[in-house]
Amino acid sequence: MRKELGYFISILGIIIIALGFKTINFGWTVLNSINSNYTSEVGGLFVLIGIIILLKSEKSNLKDNGKELPIFEGTGKKRKIIGYIKN
Repeated sequence: MRKELGYFISILGIIIIALGFKTINFGWTVLNSINSNYTSEVGGLFVLIGIIILLKSEKSNLKDNGKELPIFEGTGKKRKIIGYIKN
């Protein structure tokens, strides 16, 4: 879920940047009154936040792969942990 959120925010930022440089024109008067520098900076900030979210989600996936699993000896209630193995 975090990965999809990062992609969504990054794509939203790219769209905002395109609106700021007026490469996409919807004819909205609100966009014409806002300075294009501010719009492109906000879009760049969205892209940066999206990339940070993506990188954080990648690191959390790497940590899960390094879990240690217990090695048991015996059966039932007489099981004992004799060691651990990395997954």
